[in-house]
Amino acid sequence: MEAFPVVEYDAIEPGAPAEPRWVSRVDELEFVLAEARRVFGPAGAEKWLRGIEPRLADRRPAELLRSGRVVDVIRALLEHRAGSYG
Repeated sequence: MEAFPVVEYDAIEPGAPAEPRWVSRVDELEFVLAEARRVFGPAGAEKWLRGIEPRLADRRPAELLRSGRVVDVIRALLEHRAGSYG
């Protein structure tokens, strides 16, 4: 199971600027991955992203990321870091 889907897009010419929406999305995912590694460690972060998370109504963080619900995933990570149980 892949943590994130492969996104199909039109070919981009070398040196062409990236679309702002993709840059923003990549920045969000990089932040989530970095924060998950801080909270759970490298191996734990991958397990957490693919596992069921009670703070996300028993959904998988990776599923929510795919659907654009980055804020919900970040909130769950911050609750973990703070030791909160929702």
